[in-house]
Amino acid sequence: MIYDSIDVIPAKLFFRILETGETRLLGNGENLEEVKLSEAWGKILHEYELVDTDQNSKKILELSTQIESIRSKRMSIKYAVLALKYSKDQELIELLKSYRYKQSNEDFTAFLNRVERENSNELVKISKYESQLDKLKGDDLQEQTSFDEVVISYSVIAGTGFIDTNKITLSQYLALIKVGTQKIQALEEDVER
Repeated sequence: MIYDSIDVIPAKLFFRILETGETRLLGNGENLEEVKLSEAWGKILHEYELVDTDQNSKKILELSTQIESIRSKRMSIKYAVLALKYSKDQELIELLKSYRYKQSNEDFTAFLNRVERENSNELVKISKYESQLDKLKGDDLQEQTSFDEVVISYSVIAGTGFIDTNKITLSQYLALIKVGTQKIQALEEDVER
């Protein structure tokens, strides 16, 4: 089974993958193709963006996605260059072209060295995004509460009773947060009257 929707992925697993980038966890122990895992993760992220209205978490999600995208691209290029150093392969050359690396008037070895050098510059972009991500997460961490505490608190506010924090799906978690937030706002409005 592959987790491919916010309706089935456990919320804890979603946040672990978001933090670590380990999309292989979507396979639930099965060894699945990276393409399938990437497609499933993309679908989950899209569904999450549609449901979650918290702007800070959207920025965190966008930055995390950009970082993982650059890392994946960087690793593809790195392995393509490594393979091309041993043997010319037209598919790998086409892959590099798809990433806008074209051989100019240089010999093939110089071309591969240039691609390698330019590809390593992507680390600067990753560092920039990671520092932005750390800043956003740092704002959240000032008053960090565990996932379990958040779920239990919102379940008390929403009046849902006990919720198993290890089994709650991402869609259930988002609905719980939405209902709990609405109840808190209603209580605040009552107090103001």
